[in-house]
Amino acid sequence: MMIAIYLAAGKSRRMGIKKLSLPFIEDKTIGSSGLYALLQTEIDYIFVIVQQADDLLWMDAALKKELKGRGEIIICPDSEKGQGFSLRCGVLQAINKQAEKIMICLADQPFMTVEILTVLMTENMTQTDDYIACSHKTIIQPPIMFSKKCFSALLQMDGDYGAKKIIANGSLKGKKLEFSDKLAFMDIDTPADYQQLLSLRN
Repeated sequence: MMIAIYLAAGKSRRMGIKKLSLPFIEDKTIGSSGLYALLQTEIDYIFVIVQQADDLLWMDAALKKELKGRGEIIICPDSEKGQGFSLRCGVLQAINKQAEKIMICLADQPFMTVEILTVLMTENMTQTDDYIACSHKTIIQPPIMFSKKCFSALLQMDGDYGAKKIIANGSLKGKKLEFSDKLAFMDIDTPADYQQLLSLRN
C-alpha cells in the first residue's frame, strides 16, 4: 500500500497569520490546492496531519467529502515542537495502515501538480532504493517517496526538521527525479512569498 502523509501542522510563524487558509486560485486555498491534486492521483490513502488548534477552515466541504474514504485527518498533539514530530505522527499512522511506501507531501506547495505526483508514484523503486525524491536544479525537494526500510529512520525525526534531513546525512541511498517546473516546488512561508504567488497564479 502506498500512503501519502500531507503535512499541514505548521504554525505559520514567518507568515504571521495562518497561511493554509489564504486564498490561492478559484475556490482553493494554499492548503487545499495540493491536497486536491493528491486526491486526483492513484494514491491508496492519505493522512492529513494537523495541529490541535486547527479549525480546518482551509478545507472546504467538497474537499472533506472527497477525502472521506480515501484518507483521514490526524491531529498531532506534538506538532508545536516542530515538523519532525508531525512527520513521526504520520509515519506511525502509515505503519498501522500497513504501508509499503510513504510519500511525504507539504501543504504549503500550492502549485504542486498531479503530473509530478504521478511520475513520482509510478517510478520504479528497486530493492536498493531507500527513497525516490523530486529535484529541481539538482536540489532535492518534497514530495519524497520512502521505502518501508526507511520507516524506522523517519520515526527518529524530531525538532523542526523535515524528511530531507535523513537524506542529507548520506545514510540512505536513492534517486532523484529532475523536474524543470520551478513553481511546483515553491513553498509559501512569508508575506512576500504570498504576494509572489498572487502575481504568478494566473
